[in-house]
Amino acid sequence: MTIGERIRVARKAAKMSGEQLGSTIGVGKSQISNLEKGVSHVTRANAIVLANALGVSLDWLLFGVEDKEIVKLKTDLSASKQMSEHTNCEQQLALALVEIAG
Repeated sequence: MTIGERIRVARKAAKMSGEQLGSTIGVGKSQISNLEKGVSHVTRANAIVLANALGVSLDWLLFGVEDKEIVKLKTDLSASKQMSEHTNCEQQLALALVEIAG
């Protein structure tokens, strides 16, 4: 699922129209539509505002990762022997997720 699809799913779950979500975060409904379609890209600032307005975690909105998966990544990364079991790409993704999660 793309970030745009997650925005749409969360918006519909919150029972908000594109116009309502746009009004909540200070953009027009066409911008929401463009974000959902992937025509426009979500900035970091917009992602934070969107996540708050939609009541979802930033991790889920950006990556489709649930909070419990972040906790697991942090646990896995704390054990150096487990780190060697991951490919370089997986390591970079996991480190980026941990950095974002704080």
